[in-house]
Amino acid sequence: MTEFFVLTLGTLLMVWMWQRSQQPLFLIRVGLVFIVLNQFFENGLIPGYQLAGYNIYPNDLLCILMFSRAGSNIINRLDRSFSFLHACLFTSAFLLAVSTYRGLNVAHDPKLMVNQARAVVQWQVALLYFISQIWSEAQITQLVKDFIVTSVALCGVILAKIAMLSAGIPVVMNNDGHTVVPRMIRSAASFFMMGTWLIASVTGALESMKKSTATMFSCLVLFATIVSQHRSVWLAGIVMIVLWVSLSRKAALPRLLQAFGILLVGLVLLAPFVKLDGFADAIMSSFERAADQKDTVQWRYESWQDVLSPSFMGSDANYIIGRPLGSDWGRTIGKTYVTVQAHNNYIQHIANDGVIGLLAEMAVLLFLIVNLFKTRLRELVTIVAASLTYYVSYSAQFELALCLGVLVGVVSCPAFSLNRKLEDEELFDPVRERQKRLSRMA
Repeated sequence: MTEFFVLTLGTLLMVWMWQRSQQPLFLIRVGLVFIVLNQFFENGLIPGYQLAGYNIYPNDLLCILMFSRAGSNIINRLDRSFSFLHACLFTSAFLLAVSTYRGLNVAHDPKLMVNQARAVVQWQVALLYFISQIWSEAQITQLVKDFIVTSVALCGVILAKIAMLSAGIPVVMNNDGHTVVPRMIRSAASFFMMGTWLIASVTGALESMKKSTATMFSCLVLFATIVSQHRSVWLAGIVMIVLWVSLSRKAALPRLLQAFGILLVGLVLLAPFVKLDGFADAIMSSFERAADQKDTVQWRYESWQDVLSPSFMGSDANYIIGRPLGSDWGRTIGKTYVTVQAHNNYIQHIANDGVIGLLAEMAVLLFLIVNLFKTRLRELVTIVAASLTYYVSYSAQFELALCLGVLVGVVSCPAFSLNRKLEDEELFDPVRERQKRLSRMA
Protein backbone atom coordinates (compact mmCIF):
# COMPACT_ATOMS: atom_id res chain seq x y z
CA MET A 1 0.00 0.00 0.00
CA THR A 2 2.82 2.39 0.89
CA GLU A 3 4.67 1.68 -2.36
CA PHE A 4 1.46 2.23 -4.36
CA PHE A 5 0.95 5.61 -2.66
CA VAL A 6 4.55 6.64 -3.30
CA LEU A 7 4.38 5.53 -6.95
CA THR A 8 1.12 7.44 -7.50
CA LEU A 9 2.44 10.59 -5.85
CA GLY A 10 5.75 10.31 -7.73
CA THR A 11 3.95 9.84 -11.07
CA LEU A 12 1.76 12.89 -10.52
CA LEU A 13 4.80 14.93 -9.51
CA MET A 14 6.73 13.86 -12.61
CA VAL A 15 3.77 14.69 -14.88
CA TRP A 16 3.60 18.17 -13.35
CA MET A 17 7.35 18.62 -13.71
CA TRP A 18 7.20 17.43 -17.33
CA GLN A 19 4.64 20.11 -18.12
CA ARG A 20 6.78 22.78 -16.48
CA SER A 21 9.97 21.48 -18.12
CA GLN A 22 9.19 23.35 -21.35
CA GLN A 23 11.09 26.16 -19.65
CA PRO A 24 14.79 25.14 -19.93
CA LEU A 25 15.74 26.51 -16.50
CA PHE A 26 13.03 24.65 -14.58
CA LEU A 27 14.62 21.18 -14.50
CA ILE A 28 18.04 22.67 -13.79
CA ARG A 29 16.63 24.56 -10.82
CA VAL A 30 15.08 21.33 -9.56
CA GLY A 31 18.51 19.73 -9.90
CA LEU A 32 20.09 22.55 -7.89
CA VAL A 33 17.59 21.93 -5.08
CA PHE A 34 18.43 18.23 -5.19
CA ILE A 35 22.15 19.02 -4.88
CA VAL A 36 21.46 20.66 -1.53
CA LEU A 37 19.11 17.88 -0.41
CA ASN A 38 21.72 15.30 -1.36
CA GLN A 39 23.95 16.56 1.44
CA PHE A 40 21.29 15.48 3.92
CA PHE A 41 20.98 12.06 2.25
CA GLU A 42 24.73 11.45 2.35
CA ASN A 43 24.96 12.42 6.00
CA GLY A 44 22.14 10.08 6.93
CA LEU A 45 19.88 12.94 8.06
CA ILE A 46 17.26 11.96 5.45
CA PRO A 47 17.03 8.28 4.49
CA GLY A 48 16.89 7.31 0.82
CA TYR A 49 13.60 5.67 -0.17
CA GLN A 50 13.73 2.02 -1.21
CA LEU A 51 11.49 0.64 -3.93
CA ALA A 52 11.65 -3.10 -4.57
CA GLY A 53 14.94 -3.17 -2.68
CA TYR A 54 16.57 -0.37 -4.72
CA ASN A 55 17.64 2.96 -3.26
CA ILE A 56 15.78 5.73 -5.13
CA TYR A 57 17.28 9.21 -4.93
CA PRO A 58 15.81 12.50 -6.26
CA ASN A 59 18.43 12.86 -9.01
CA ASP A 60 17.37 9.51 -10.48
CA LEU A 61 13.86 10.81 -11.18
CA LEU A 62 15.21 14.13 -12.41
CA CYS A 63 17.44 12.40 -14.96
CA ILE A 64 14.43 10.55 -16.38
CA LEU A 65 12.73 13.89 -17.06
CA MET A 66 15.93 15.47 -18.40
CA PHE A 67 16.49 12.58 -20.78
CA SER A 68 12.87 12.67 -21.98
CA ARG A 69 12.95 16.43 -22.59
CA ALA A 70 16.37 16.25 -24.25
CA GLY A 71 15.19 13.46 -26.53
CA SER A 72 12.11 15.46 -27.50
CA ASN A 73 14.21 18.54 -28.27
CA ILE A 74 16.76 16.58 -30.30
CA ILE A 75 14.03 14.96 -32.44
CA ASN A 76 12.27 18.26 -33.07
CA ARG A 77 15.38 20.39 -33.53
CA LEU A 78 18.78 18.83 -34.12
CA ASP A 79 21.44 21.53 -33.96
CA ARG A 80 24.10 20.53 -36.48
CA SER A 81 26.76 22.52 -34.66
CA PHE A 82 26.43 20.11 -31.75
CA SER A 83 26.21 16.90 -33.75
CA PHE A 84 29.76 16.08 -32.66
CA LEU A 85 28.81 16.27 -28.97
CA HIS A 86 25.70 14.20 -29.62
CA ALA A 87 27.85 11.55 -31.28
CA CYS A 88 30.26 11.46 -28.31
CA LEU A 89 27.50 11.15 -25.71
CA PHE A 90 25.57 8.57 -27.71
CA THR A 91 28.79 6.55 -28.10
CA SER A 92 29.18 6.52 -24.31
CA ALA A 93 25.51 5.59 -23.88
CA PHE A 94 25.84 2.75 -26.42
CA LEU A 95 28.88 1.35 -24.60
CA LEU A 96 26.99 1.53 -21.31
CA ALA A 97 24.10 -0.38 -22.89
CA VAL A 98 26.50 -3.04 -24.18
CA SER A 99 28.12 -3.26 -20.76
CA THR A 100 24.69 -3.63 -19.14
CA TYR A 101 23.70 -6.41 -21.56
CA ARG A 102 26.93 -8.28 -20.89
CA GLY A 103 26.44 -7.85 -17.14
CA LEU A 104 22.93 -9.30 -17.27
CA ASN A 105 24.16 -12.28 -19.30
CA VAL A 106 26.63 -13.26 -16.58
CA ALA A 107 24.00 -12.80 -13.84
CA HIS A 108 25.67 -9.89 -12.07
CA ASP A 109 23.87 -8.30 -9.14
CA PRO A 110 21.32 -5.81 -10.61
CA LYS A 111 21.61 -3.56 -7.54
CA LEU A 112 25.37 -3.31 -8.00
CA MET A 113 24.83 -2.55 -11.68
CA VAL A 114 22.47 0.32 -10.84
CA ASN A 115 24.91 1.79 -8.32
CA GLN A 116 27.80 1.61 -10.79
CA ALA A 117 25.82 3.20 -13.62
CA ARG A 118 24.11 5.94 -11.58
CA ALA A 119 26.86 8.60 -11.57
CA VAL A 120 27.81 8.00 -15.22
CA VAL A 121 24.22 8.22 -16.42
CA GLN A 122 23.51 11.38 -14.43
CA TRP A 123 26.58 13.11 -15.93
CA GLN A 124 25.68 12.08 -19.48
CA VAL A 125 21.98 12.98 -19.20
CA ALA A 126 22.60 16.38 -17.60
CA LEU A 127 25.11 17.34 -20.27
CA LEU A 128 22.84 16.04 -23.04
CA TYR A 129 20.04 18.22 -21.66
CA PHE A 130 22.19 21.34 -21.91
CA ILE A 131 23.23 20.45 -25.47
CA SER A 132 19.62 19.94 -26.57
CA GLN A 133 18.49 23.45 -25.53
CA ILE A 134 18.76 26.80 -27.30
CA TRP A 135 20.34 29.22 -24.83
CA SER A 136 20.09 32.99 -24.71
CA GLU A 137 22.31 35.42 -22.86
CA ALA A 138 19.52 36.24 -20.42
CA GLN A 139 19.08 32.56 -19.56
CA ILE A 140 22.80 32.08 -18.97
CA THR A 141 22.85 35.16 -16.72
CA GLN A 142 19.86 33.87 -14.72
CA LEU A 143 21.40 30.41 -14.51
CA VAL A 144 24.58 31.83 -12.97
CA LYS A 145 22.45 33.65 -10.38
CA ASP A 146 20.71 30.36 -9.52
CA PHE A 147 24.12 28.72 -9.12
CA ILE A 148 25.14 31.48 -6.69
CA VAL A 149 22.01 30.93 -4.56
CA THR A 150 22.67 27.17 -4.50
CA SER A 151 26.30 27.73 -3.49
CA VAL A 152 25.19 29.96 -0.61
CA ALA A 153 22.80 27.20 0.52
CA LEU A 154 25.64 24.66 0.41
CA CYS A 155 27.77 27.02 2.49
CA GLY A 156 24.88 27.10 4.97
CA VAL A 157 25.01 23.29 5.18
CA ILE A 158 28.73 23.47 5.98
CA LEU A 159 28.20 26.13 8.67
CA ALA A 160 25.44 24.00 10.22
CA LYS A 161 27.76 20.97 10.33
CA ILE A 162 30.50 23.08 11.89
CA ALA A 163 28.03 24.18 14.56
CA MET A 164 27.13 20.52 15.21
CA LEU A 165 30.80 19.53 15.55
CA SER A 166 31.45 22.46 17.86
CA ALA A 167 28.51 21.38 20.02
CA GLY A 168 29.89 17.84 20.26
CA ILE A 169 27.26 16.31 17.96
CA PRO A 170 28.91 13.65 15.74
CA VAL A 171 28.64 14.20 12.00
CA VAL A 172 29.35 11.27 9.68
CA MET A 173 28.74 10.50 6.05
CA ASN A 174 26.51 7.57 5.17
CA ASN A 175 27.99 5.37 2.44
CA ASP A 176 25.50 2.57 1.71
CA GLY A 177 24.93 1.99 5.41
CA HIS A 178 28.58 2.37 6.44
CA THR A 179 29.97 5.40 8.22
CA VAL A 180 33.10 6.87 6.67
CA VAL A 181 35.50 9.70 7.49
CA PRO A 182 33.44 12.81 8.32
CA ARG A 183 33.56 15.47 5.63
CA MET A 184 32.02 18.91 5.59
CA ILE A 185 30.48 18.31 2.15
CA ARG A 186 30.83 15.90 -0.77
CA SER A 187 33.65 16.58 -3.19
CA ALA A 188 31.46 17.25 -6.25
CA ALA A 189 29.42 19.84 -4.33
CA SER A 190 32.63 21.54 -3.20
CA PHE A 191 33.82 21.66 -6.82
CA PHE A 192 30.43 23.07 -7.84
CA MET A 193 30.78 26.00 -5.42
CA MET A 194 34.29 26.73 -6.61
CA GLY A 195 33.21 26.54 -10.26
CA THR A 196 30.23 28.79 -9.57
CA TRP A 197 32.47 31.47 -8.09
CA LEU A 198 34.71 31.43 -11.15
CA ILE A 199 31.79 31.44 -13.61
CA ALA A 200 30.23 34.36 -11.72
CA SER A 201 33.52 36.24 -11.87
CA VAL A 202 34.14 35.65 -15.58
CA THR A 203 30.57 36.39 -16.70
CA GLY A 204 30.41 39.58 -14.64
CA ALA A 205 27.74 38.37 -12.21
CA LEU A 206 29.87 39.41 -9.23
CA GLU A 207 30.45 42.89 -10.67
CA SER A 208 26.69 43.35 -11.00
CA MET A 209 26.28 42.76 -7.24
CA LYS A 210 26.96 45.17 -4.45
CA LYS A 211 30.65 45.12 -3.63
CA SER A 212 30.00 43.98 -0.06
CA THR A 213 27.73 41.16 -1.24
CA ALA A 214 30.26 39.96 -3.83
CA THR A 215 33.04 40.04 -1.23
CA MET A 216 30.93 38.09 1.27
CA PHE A 217 30.10 35.46 -1.35
CA SER A 218 33.79 35.13 -2.27
CA CYS A 219 34.71 34.69 1.40
CA LEU A 220 32.04 32.01 1.89
CA VAL A 221 33.17 29.98 -1.14
CA LEU A 222 36.84 30.28 -0.17
CA PHE A 223 36.04 29.18 3.37
CA ALA A 224 33.88 26.28 2.12
CA THR A 225 36.65 25.10 -0.24
CA ILE A 226 39.28 25.16 2.51
CA VAL A 227 37.16 23.24 5.03
CA SER A 228 35.74 20.81 2.46
CA GLN A 229 38.51 18.35 3.42
CA HIS A 230 38.90 17.21 -0.19
CA ARG A 231 42.52 17.53 -1.23
CA SER A 232 41.68 16.90 -4.90
CA VAL A 233 39.33 19.90 -4.85
CA TRP A 234 42.12 22.01 -3.33
CA LEU A 235 44.45 21.02 -6.17
CA ALA A 236 41.76 21.65 -8.79
CA GLY A 237 41.18 25.07 -7.23
CA ILE A 238 44.86 25.96 -7.49
CA VAL A 239 44.89 24.94 -11.17
CA MET A 240 41.73 26.96 -11.77
CA ILE A 241 43.08 30.13 -10.13
CA VAL A 242 46.54 29.97 -11.73
CA LEU A 243 45.10 29.47 -15.22
CA TRP A 244 42.45 32.15 -14.68
CA VAL A 245 45.03 34.71 -13.59
CA SER A 246 47.07 33.84 -16.68
CA LEU A 247 44.12 34.26 -19.08
CA SER A 248 42.22 37.08 -17.42
CA ARG A 249 42.38 40.54 -18.95
CA LYS A 250 41.52 42.12 -15.61
CA ALA A 251 42.99 42.03 -12.13
CA ALA A 252 41.69 38.66 -10.94
CA LEU A 253 44.20 37.91 -8.20
CA PRO A 254 43.52 41.02 -6.04
CA ARG A 255 39.87 39.99 -5.61
CA LEU A 256 40.89 36.56 -4.36
CA LEU A 257 43.55 37.97 -2.04
CA GLN A 258 41.05 40.45 -0.64
CA ALA A 259 38.58 37.67 0.17
CA PHE A 260 41.33 35.58 1.75
CA GLY A 261 42.47 38.50 3.91
CA ILE A 262 38.94 39.29 5.11
CA LEU A 263 38.31 35.61 5.85
CA LEU A 264 41.55 35.29 7.83
CA VAL A 265 40.83 38.39 9.90
CA GLY A 266 37.28 37.21 10.56
CA LEU A 267 38.42 33.79 11.79
CA VAL A 268 41.01 35.35 14.08
CA LEU A 269 38.40 37.68 15.60
CA LEU A 270 35.81 34.92 16.08
CA ALA A 271 38.18 32.25 17.43
CA PRO A 272 38.14 33.46 21.09
CA PHE A 273 34.33 33.46 21.19
CA VAL A 274 33.51 30.18 19.43
CA LYS A 275 34.40 26.67 20.57
CA LEU A 276 35.77 24.87 17.51
CA ASP A 277 37.50 21.83 18.99
CA GLY A 278 35.45 19.25 17.05
CA PHE A 279 35.71 21.24 13.85
CA ALA A 280 39.48 21.70 14.25
CA ASP A 281 39.93 17.94 14.80
CA ALA A 282 38.00 17.18 11.60
CA ILE A 283 40.11 19.60 9.56
CA MET A 284 43.39 18.38 11.02
CA SER A 285 42.49 14.81 10.05
CA SER A 286 42.59 15.85 6.39
CA PHE A 287 46.06 17.39 6.71
CA GLU A 288 47.29 14.32 8.59
CA ARG A 289 46.03 12.00 5.84
CA ALA A 290 47.62 14.25 3.24
CA ALA A 291 50.98 13.86 5.01
CA ASP A 292 50.55 10.07 5.19
CA GLN A 293 51.34 8.89 1.67
CA LYS A 294 50.11 5.38 2.42
CA ASP A 295 46.55 6.69 2.61
CA THR A 296 46.67 8.96 -0.42
CA VAL A 297 49.11 9.00 -3.34
CA GLN A 298 50.80 5.64 -2.82
CA TRP A 299 47.52 3.84 -2.07
CA ARG A 300 45.81 5.24 -5.13
CA TYR A 301 48.78 4.57 -7.39
CA GLU A 302 48.74 0.92 -6.37
CA SER A 303 44.97 0.83 -6.83
CA TRP A 304 45.22 2.20 -10.37
CA GLN A 305 47.92 -0.31 -11.27
CA ASP A 306 45.73 -3.14 -10.04
CA VAL A 307 42.66 -1.98 -11.97
CA LEU A 308 44.62 -1.84 -15.23
CA SER A 309 46.17 -5.28 -14.70
CA PRO A 310 45.10 -8.17 -17.01
CA SER A 311 43.93 -10.17 -14.00
CA PHE A 312 41.42 -7.44 -13.10
CA MET A 313 40.28 -6.47 -16.62
CA GLY A 314 39.77 -10.09 -17.63
CA SER A 315 40.30 -9.93 -21.41
CA ASP A 316 41.81 -7.75 -24.13
CA ALA A 317 38.31 -6.85 -25.39
CA ASN A 318 37.47 -5.32 -22.02
CA TYR A 319 40.24 -2.75 -22.51
CA ILE A 320 38.41 -1.58 -25.65
CA ILE A 321 34.72 -1.67 -24.61
CA GLY A 322 34.94 -2.08 -20.83
CA ARG A 323 34.08 -4.83 -18.38
CA PRO A 324 30.49 -6.10 -17.99
CA LEU A 325 28.48 -3.77 -15.76
CA GLY A 326 28.18 -5.08 -12.23
CA SER A 327 31.63 -6.70 -12.22
CA ASP A 328 33.18 -6.99 -8.79
CA TRP A 329 35.66 -4.25 -7.82
CA GLY A 330 37.22 -6.37 -5.10
CA ARG A 331 41.03 -6.43 -5.14
CA THR A 332 43.95 -6.49 -2.74
CA ILE A 333 45.99 -3.31 -2.34
CA GLY A 334 49.06 -3.92 -0.25
CA LYS A 335 47.70 -6.17 2.48
CA THR A 336 44.16 -4.81 2.45
CA TYR A 337 41.21 -6.16 0.48
CA VAL A 338 39.02 -3.33 -0.85
CA THR A 339 35.86 -3.10 -2.97
CA VAL A 340 35.94 0.62 -3.80
CA GLN A 341 36.10 1.89 -7.38
CA ALA A 342 39.21 3.27 -9.05
CA HIS A 343 39.05 6.82 -7.59
CA ASN A 344 40.26 8.02 -10.99
CA ASN A 345 37.83 8.97 -13.75
CA TYR A 346 40.23 8.06 -16.57
CA ILE A 347 41.01 4.58 -15.26
CA GLN A 348 37.43 4.01 -14.18
CA HIS A 349 36.30 4.82 -17.73
CA ILE A 350 38.66 2.20 -19.12
CA ALA A 351 37.25 -0.33 -16.66
CA ASN A 352 33.60 0.57 -17.30
CA ASP A 353 33.42 1.39 -21.03
CA GLY A 354 36.94 0.93 -22.31
CA VAL A 355 39.32 3.21 -24.13
CA ILE A 356 36.54 4.15 -26.60
CA GLY A 357 34.39 5.52 -23.78
CA LEU A 358 37.31 7.46 -22.33
CA LEU A 359 38.10 9.03 -25.71
CA ALA A 360 34.44 9.98 -26.17
CA GLU A 361 34.36 11.90 -22.88
CA MET A 362 37.73 13.56 -23.51
CA ALA A 363 36.47 14.62 -26.95
CA VAL A 364 33.57 16.47 -25.27
CA LEU A 365 35.98 18.39 -23.05
CA LEU A 366 38.32 19.13 -25.97
CA PHE A 367 35.36 20.47 -27.96
CA LEU A 368 34.53 22.87 -25.13
CA ILE A 369 38.13 24.07 -24.83
CA VAL A 370 38.46 24.80 -28.57
CA ASN A 371 35.11 26.57 -28.85
CA LEU A 372 35.42 28.59 -25.64
CA PHE A 373 38.45 30.32 -27.13
CA LYS A 374 36.09 31.54 -29.86
CA THR A 375 33.98 33.41 -27.30
CA ARG A 376 34.48 36.54 -25.21
CA LEU A 377 34.57 34.35 -22.08
CA ARG A 378 37.65 32.28 -22.89
CA GLU A 379 38.63 32.27 -19.18
CA LEU A 380 35.92 29.65 -18.65
CA VAL A 381 38.31 27.02 -20.03
CA THR A 382 39.70 27.00 -16.50
CA ILE A 383 36.56 25.06 -15.48
CA VAL A 384 37.53 22.32 -17.94
CA ALA A 385 41.15 22.35 -16.70
CA ALA A 386 39.96 22.07 -13.09
CA SER A 387 37.65 19.19 -14.08
CA LEU A 388 40.54 17.32 -15.68
CA THR A 389 42.49 17.75 -12.43
CA TYR A 390 39.53 16.67 -10.32
CA TYR A 391 39.09 13.53 -12.46
CA VAL A 392 42.47 12.23 -11.28
CA SER A 393 40.82 11.28 -7.97
CA TYR A 394 37.07 11.24 -8.62
CA SER A 395 34.60 10.29 -11.33
CA ALA A 396 32.35 12.55 -13.42
CA GLN A 397 29.26 13.49 -11.42
CA PHE A 398 26.03 15.47 -11.76
CA GLU A 399 27.39 18.67 -10.20
CA LEU A 400 30.31 18.80 -12.63
CA ALA A 401 27.91 18.28 -15.55
CA LEU A 402 26.03 21.42 -14.49
CA CYS A 403 29.25 23.48 -14.49
CA LEU A 404 30.18 22.12 -17.92
CA GLY A 405 26.60 22.71 -19.06
CA VAL A 406 27.02 26.46 -18.51
CA LEU A 407 30.03 26.29 -20.83
CA VAL A 408 27.87 24.55 -23.44
CA GLY A 409 25.36 27.38 -23.12
CA VAL A 410 28.08 30.01 -23.57
CA VAL A 411 29.47 28.24 -26.64
CA SER A 412 26.02 27.92 -28.23
CA CYS A 413 24.86 31.50 -27.49
CA PRO A 414 25.70 33.93 -30.35
CA ALA A 415 25.85 36.85 -27.89
CA PHE A 416 29.16 35.56 -26.53
CA SER A 417 30.76 34.82 -29.89
CA LEU A 418 33.81 36.73 -31.09
CA ASN A 419 32.88 36.26 -34.73
CA ARG A 420 29.46 37.88 -34.64
CA LYS A 421 28.90 41.62 -34.48
CA LEU A 422 26.01 42.51 -32.21
CA GLU A 423 24.24 45.72 -31.41
CA ASP A 424 25.38 47.48 -28.26
CA GLU A 425 22.19 46.65 -26.41
CA GLU A 426 22.70 42.93 -27.06
CA LEU A 427 26.15 42.77 -25.49
CA PHE A 428 26.48 41.95 -21.81
CA ASP A 429 28.11 44.82 -19.94
CA PRO A 430 28.53 44.22 -16.17
CA VAL A 431 28.92 47.93 -15.45
CA ARG A 432 25.75 48.81 -17.36
CA GLU A 433 23.86 46.00 -15.64
CA ARG A 434 24.92 47.31 -12.21
CA GLN A 435 23.86 50.83 -13.18
CA LYS A 436 20.45 49.55 -14.24
CA ARG A 437 20.06 47.72 -10.93
CA LEU A 438 21.00 50.82 -8.94
CA SER A 439 18.57 52.96 -10.94
CA ARG A 440 15.76 50.52 -10.23
CA MET A 441 16.59 50.59 -6.50
CA ALA A 442 16.53 54.39 -6.56
